[in-house]
Parts: sequence; C-alpha cells; structure tokens
Amino acid sequence: MGYDASTKGAYTDLSDSYIAFEAMRMTENVEDLRKQGDRHANLDWEAAVEFIERCHNHPDFNDQPWVTDDNDHKGGFAYHPGNTRAGTFQDKEGVVRFRSFGSMSYAGLLSYIYAKIDRHDPRVQSTFKWATEHWTLDENPGTGQEGLFYYYNVLAKGLAAFGKDQIWSKGEKPFNWRVEILKKLLSMQKIDPKTGTGYWINETGRYWESNPVLVTSYALLAMQYAMGIGQ
Repeated sequence: MGYDASTKGAYTDLSDSYIAFEAMRMTENVEDLRKQGDRHANLDWEAAVEFIERCHNHPDFNDQPWVTDDNDHKGGFAYHPGNTRAGTFQDKEGVVRFRSFGSMSYAGLLSYIYAKIDRHDPRVQSTFKWATEHWTLDENPGTGQEGLFYYYNVLAKGLAAFGKDQIWSKGEKPFNWRVEILKKLLSMQKIDPKTGTGYWINETGRYWESNPVLVTSYALLAMQYAMGIGQ
C-alpha cells in the first residue's frame, strides 16, 4: 500500500502497508455480514508477505542487494525495498547496505502477525530479536527523535500482538515493557498552565510530530495497548 496517488506509480511502503493490514484484520469479521453470494473483500496475503519480506533486513528471507548480515541491522526493517529512512553504510567489501530502524521493525513484526505468520516462525523471531536487542524508549532507534511517538505507538501495538509481557535487552534483567512505556509516556506529558489540558508533542517536528493532536493520539493509543484495553 502507498499514498502517493498523484504519481500514478507503484509507490508502496511498509508504514502505509502495515496500517492497511491492520484495518483488514480488525474488520474481517464484518465481511460475514454480507448477503449470501456477495463477494468478500480481502487482500492477497501471499503478495503481502512477499512485500514484507522484501523490506526485511535479513539475508535468509530477502535477496535484495542492500540486505546485510551485520548483527546490528540483521533482522530489522527498512521503510520499503528501495529506501530505509535510516541511512546506509558500506560493508567491508564496499557494498552499500541499509540500516534498520525501530518504528519500521515493529511495523514489520505487526505485518507478519497480521499476515498470520506463526510467532515461532524464524521471520517473526528474528524481528522480535532485533527489536529487543535495540530496546529503548529514549529514541526511535536509527532515526533519533524523528518519528518518536509513531514509534511508541507501533512498539506498543507490536509487542501486544506478539503476546509477551516480559522481555529483555542486552545486559538487562527481564522487564515488563507495558510498565516501562506507561512510565515513559506519563513522564513526557505536558500540561497547559492556562487550561490544565494535558498533551504530548515532539520537539523534533518531522512527520507532523509538532502537531499535539496527532502526537497525543499516538501517546494515548500506545498507553491503551500497554494497558490491554480493547484488545
């Protein structure tokens, strides 16, 4: 899925795609309300999985020339098969490789789950491994403060869907990710002194994150998933 309709080209990216996959899975039971004989709406999930794999920065699942076996990036995700949004690096042979980054790696994790890939599948496991090894709530790993609240949102969705509350990162004891993200977001809330209104905003405004309405929505959704409300 993509959003640049004005080009009339085959523009796709993992961010828009994961949201479309989510919408299809969350509304699929409504298809049962159609009249008998009416065509059900659905995606080509096999094609969706192929696209997800082509964004996956792992040589076992993706044959794109930019894929790396560097442990710092292997298992994470790029924005789409031709662009990472987290920059590139040259390996020892001088080949340009893509860097993985946090928000798209959780989007990749979610996408596999929405596509009904088993959680024990090596594609899902490698994504979860990258995510936990790069665990942080101080930044969107790979892009710093850019897209930070989008990252919180997709992180909470991804880990809730994966179904493991206790996780661990390098050199750390197991911890409950739900508690940690709730503590982090509550510490970041701002209060308008005139109105008493509570809101969130990202001082790094890329991807519209200088808009408190959007960013507050991201924060509240992340907290909703962390608390297990409506899942």
